[in-house]
Parts: sequence; C-alpha cells; structure tokens
Amino acid sequence: MTEILGPNFLTYLLENEPWTYFEAISCPEAFYWKDVINSKIESVMNNHIWKLVDLPLEKPIGHKWIFKEIKNDGTIDKYKARFVVKGFRKQEDVEYFDTYSFMSRIASI
Repeated sequence: MTEILGPNFLTYLLENEPWTYFEAISCPEAFYWKDVINSKIESVMNNHIWKLVDLPLEKPIGHKWIFKEIKNDGTIDKYKARFVVKGFRKQEDVEYFDTYSFMSRIASI
C-alpha cells in the first residue's frame, strides 16, 4: 500500500495491518480484528473506564482504532487493537482546563 504525502514524497507501508476500522472489518482477517475490538470494548465497559452519555452540542474531537499484529518468529502470535482519541485537536481553555496523564499497571513496568 502506498500513500502520497506530497508532490515528491512517497512512502510504503511495510506492515499489512489495517489503517482504518473499515479496513479491519473488511479484510480477510476481519474475524480476528472484530474479536479484539469487542474484547477491548467489553474490558473498558466492565472496568467502568467509560461512561456513555448523550453527545453534546459541540463538535466532538476525533477518534481512531489502531491495529497491530504481534509477531513471533515471523508468524502472527496475536492481534491487538487500541481505541485512541485525537486529543491534539482540543483547544486549551476552550475544550479543557485540566491535563491528565495515563496510569500504568505495576505489572507493565
């Protein structure tokens, strides 16, 4: 897959991982991607990390699923999916007043 970033700039994506949610659910490995997406959502909901609310009148900031194949000896060991929010698009003092940072588990360290 190639992507043009400018008139004289061309990049090649070496990994075969989906770039968007729609690519993930329509590719041959869609079963695996749907499984990890559902697992991630289930985990977040069971741990009460998210709270579903009505959409406010303001335009919400964007979000994206990030997909990664974890390989061991050249074969796919497992599939991972992360849901991220494009927080870099927020405006200070307009859309937020506090800054938060991620917390890590001691097992991860």
